Amino acid sequence: MAKTLEEIFSDTQNYPDNLTIKFNDTDIPLGSLRNANKSQRDALNAELTSTKEARRKADDQVANASKLAEQAAKLNADLEARLAADPRGTPTADQFDTDPWYEPIRKRLAKYDEAVTKFNQAVESLTGMQKNMSMTWFQDRMDSQFAGLKMSDKNRKSQDELLKYAADNKIVDKFGVPSLILAWDKMTETDRLAEASEKARLEGIEQGKREAFVGRVRPPSSVAPGSPPPQFTDWNQLTDTALADPEIRRIIEQSNIGVS
Repeated sequence: MAKTLEEIFSDTQNYPDNLTIKFNDTDIPLGSLRNANKSQRDALNAELTSTKEARRKADDQVANASKLAEQAAKLNADLEARLAADPRGTPTADQFDTDPWYEPIRKRLAKYDEAVTKFNQAVESLTGMQKNMSMTWFQDRMDSQFAGLKMSDKNRKSQDELLKYAADNKIVDKFGVPSLILAWDKMTETDRLAEASEKARLEGIEQGKREAFVGRVRPPSSVAPGSPPPQFTDWNQLTDTALADPEIRRIIEQSNIGVS
């Protein structure tokens, strides 16, 4: 009667480990096949044991969850029953303000609310004072800078114009405050250069006239008898002083004496 491999592997008496079995002209000891089969069975048994343990833990967790759900349902039912039996009814949002049970807490918190209110009022007042002081200081600074500007009719600007120009172009001093002085310098730079150039030109013309007059008029060689001595030791000083007098200059220019 033929036997299965399982029966052969189990019968170590009739089929010892040193018995060989031929596979494709290769003799293989029955013991090696028996050990290989045992390793597979052990692995399967270990995996089965691990699976059974995981299943047991999962079943425990499901049971625990069910138990917690039952407890939660019971607590909720108890809470609803207590609320239904409470003569005050279901709590509302304003119950803290109206329920006498909270009166001691309201009295205690009222003191803190009053203190917080006073503190906020003090902070608001201090903030307003600081703001007013800052605005006063800023306005005084702007007025002082504006008063110190030496403006002519050609380069005259209003304080508002200078302040807007400084703010738009981020022209500030070392403290980060808008500077009217720097703004005025920037705004009137071209006009002031043109004005200075015109002034220099007119002064050059004036100096040329004086030099021409002095070059064509000889100094006096003597002083008339009975006249006081000259008060000027330098002839150029005398002529400059004379030309500075509008009346003398007008007479000289009308008579064309010594002036081309």
